Amino acid sequence: PGDVEAWPRWELSGPIKAFDFVGPEGQSFGVAAGTDNVDVVPAGRTLTIDTRPGYKTVRDDQGTNYWPLLKPQPELWSIPDGDSTCTVSITPGAPSALVRLVFQPRYEGY
Repeated sequence: PGDVEAWPRWELSGPIKAFDFVGPEGQSFGVAAGTDNVDVVPAGRTLTIDTRPGYKTVRDDQGTNYWPLLKPQPELWSIPDGDSTCTVSITPGAPSALVRLVFQPRYEGY
């Protein structure tokens, strides 16, 4: 939606063991599952991935920085104008795991 690219915020509520996001042009970011089967985002915690220029943060609700856990060369991509498709994959630790997309459509003005 919109006339200009928009920058999403993703909210991941645990328990989540791994996740991958792939944008409309193939850009991606994510966290791989650990070998110890531990939740990356624990139950009761929310991880926010803010892709907006000037922010570009990956932090949970307690302020923990998850950036070092991202796979190599992460690209926090924008949502292009018009219709687009992305792929969201999570490995939930329980059925209560949740992913939420928040963004403000942007329009060209006069």
